[in-house]
Amino acid sequence: CSGLKQLRLDAHEGARLEIIKAVNCAMMTTCIIRRKAGSNALRTINVADCAALRTLQVQSNSVETLNAAGCRAMETFNCFAPQCETLLLNRCAAFRAMTDEINTVRTKLTSIRTLTLDSCKSLTSSGFDDLLRMCASTLEELSAEGCFSIDRAVITAPNLVKCTFSGSFALQNVRVSSTKCASFVARACKDLTEVRFERGAPALDAFDVRNSNNLRRVIGVRDRRLKRKDITGCPASIEFIENYFS
Repeated sequence: CSGLKQLRLDAHEGARLEIIKAVNCAMMTTCIIRRKAGSNALRTINVADCAALRTLQVQSNSVETLNAAGCRAMETFNCFAPQCETLLLNRCAAFRAMTDEINTVRTKLTSIRTLTLDSCKSLTSSGFDDLLRMCASTLEELSAEGCFSIDRAVITAPNLVKCTFSGSFALQNVRVSSTKCASFVARACKDLTEVRFERGAPALDAFDVRNSNNLRRVIGVRDRRLKRKDITGCPASIEFIENYFS
């Protein structure tokens, strides 16, 4: 819908809607979707590739998937969605941080299992931390490739299985607190110096940090147990330190 400039659904409208899809609406600048507290119909919101979208607000107790990928102008993102499991914000180049509260709606994302932030070039370290804290207890897959403004990552997610940071040039250190992590990928992270698994990494099968040419230490990893390891382009002096983990 090339002429659509605003999509707004208030709490009393479209009570039976299960899916809202407004993809590639090139002129849409604002999307506000609010459901009644007891409404449980809405499951999916897809506003991907709306290049002019600047403000996205969602209030829904039932939505499970929210896709705003490719909304490269989005600056304001406020979302109360306690049942949302999949959040796609990749290629949102202007996105810097969550908006804590807008129009009395406080952001809440406590069930996220999959969080995709690839090419969020403006996402700050503090904005990244806030997102992670919000969904730490349920997060299983995290992808933050090409996030140029993140310089640190502290991931206290006990259920994390997969973690990807490739191309995040400013990233200096990563700390992961999950004994379930099976895959860690951080290719071409030029400033990365240390990767630390705070509780050890007994489930880690794949470790790929190729061309991270300043990486010095990998702590908490049993090097001999890795099934797939790629440290091509890393310093020859890189240390794998099991630390105190038995």
